Amino acid sequence: MQQDSTTMSAISNPTSNIALTIVGMHRSGTSALAGLLNLLGAQAPKTLFTDHWNAKGHFESIPIIDVNNSILAEAGLGVEDWSQMPVAWPPEGLRRDFTGRLAKAIVSEFDAALIVLKDPRVSRFVELTAGAVEQAGWQPRFILIYRNPLEVAQSMARRNGLPIDHNLLIWLRYVLDAEKDTRKYPRVIVSYEKLTQDWRGCIAQIEQGIGVTLLNQSSDLEKADEFIESELRHFRLEGGVPAGNLSDWLEKALASYEELQLSSNNRDAMNALDELEDEFSCSTKRFQSLPLGFAKQSTASTGATEQQNHMILRALEAVEKSAEHHLSRTLAAVDAQLKTLSLGIEGKLEGQKQTNELFNQILKLKDKVAAQEQSFNACMERARSAEAAYHELKVETSLSSSKIKQLLQQLQNRDNEAEQNSRDLATIKLEHEKIEKESLKLHQGYLWVARSAVPAAAMLVAKPRLFKLIFRSAEKRRFAVKQELTVLLPGEVIPEGMVNKLARRRALIGLLRRPYRSSLSIIFTELLLLKPELPKT
Repeated sequence: MQQDSTTMSAISNPTSNIALTIVGMHRSGTSALAGLLNLLGAQAPKTLFTDHWNAKGHFESIPIIDVNNSILAEAGLGVEDWSQMPVAWPPEGLRRDFTGRLAKAIVSEFDAALIVLKDPRVSRFVELTAGAVEQAGWQPRFILIYRNPLEVAQSMARRNGLPIDHNLLIWLRYVLDAEKDTRKYPRVIVSYEKLTQDWRGCIAQIEQGIGVTLLNQSSDLEKADEFIESELRHFRLEGGVPAGNLSDWLEKALASYEELQLSSNNRDAMNALDELEDEFSCSTKRFQSLPLGFAKQSTASTGATEQQNHMILRALEAVEKSAEHHLSRTLAAVDAQLKTLSLGIEGKLEGQKQTNELFNQILKLKDKVAAQEQSFNACMERARSAEAAYHELKVETSLSSSKIKQLLQQLQNRDNEAEQNSRDLATIKLEHEKIEKESLKLHQGYLWVARSAVPAAAMLVAKPRLFKLIFRSAEKRRFAVKQELTVLLPGEVIPEGMVNKLARRRALIGLLRRPYRSSLSIIFTELLLLKPELPKT
């Protein structure tokens, strides 16, 4: 009951827990990497598996190993089997069962936010393990580690007695399955060679690749140095794999892993591994005749018993341990001399390193200055363009302002002229009204005179000289009226009819102002001129 509550607590906050899940072939440095991560702060399992093959420990959990062995057995495979996993395996019901069992084992073995989960068997069923880790309440972050396949094959041959070719096939199957099934998860790929030569660089690569922090002030770096320095590599090979039936496949897989170490999602490398996996799976029948164990091969060739083989193996182990002890003492003496020499070199290298760093910083600063200068020049060019545009706009604005002032002045002049014309028209209107009033009076007088002046018509016959005088006065009046209209309406065309009409009206007004006793005949004569249609009687 307490275990189930722990599981629920872990699941309730899954984003805070990370499981550094190490996958890779047996004898490929998975234990060394797990031990280093443990020294840097990742919790190791509580129930550790140990044997005499790895003095520093495997950092594997016994309960988790048991579940993983059950998974392989259910699939009809073993740890040393290089056959392909069955298609569409496991079925859904069995998958839920194994996921639950594995998640329960993980919860029982860990109780920290950052853990290291390591078992080479995981390489064969990555997705199932990832689901169990998530169900247990951690985020799976995969670290793939690989090693020269011949070194792995020789180390496994020493441990399990299987032939080299068989071990190489196991290596090929493990690395192909591990790489393909971790593509959709956060992952990073490192080499055992780099781990032993520059473990800090390897850890920095892991930190950057999967987003974790391992190298900090709380880490015991001195113990980590000692841990890696004491890592024993029984088989150290230079160059690639030797020629043979498997050399093409092994070289292709190793080259692809080298590319993936630089970029874990290199598409060309993954495509090459997919092609290799298809070819390998289709050709598995070619290798079914390989011997399945060193003991069987030895019995067939020599007829020795199982007990004799066991004794031979024990003797070989004793000789190997003695050789290892002698070699370790020799290496310790050599290491002491190398450390003495390296102390003097490190100071020089450190100074050279600082100089190189300063030089690189100077180059970076120069690049930044050049970039800033280029940006500044671009800004200055834009400023000059903007200034030229501003001057052009200013000139155009000045010209427009002058034109506007001229137009305003013309409008003002037009307004003044219109105002003057309005005043002139008002004056003319008043004069017109006066003339209309006088015309009305004249019309009334005309009617009166017409009724009373008919008898005087005969005077025109008797006095022609008087008629000529009256006619000359009418011409003068027309001329005077025309001159006055020209002054009042400058530039206007004055109709003759208007001149005659105004002259006649002025004549009538003048006549009405004369004494009546001397103007009767003159009035009658002018009326005849103005109204010739009047009767002559």
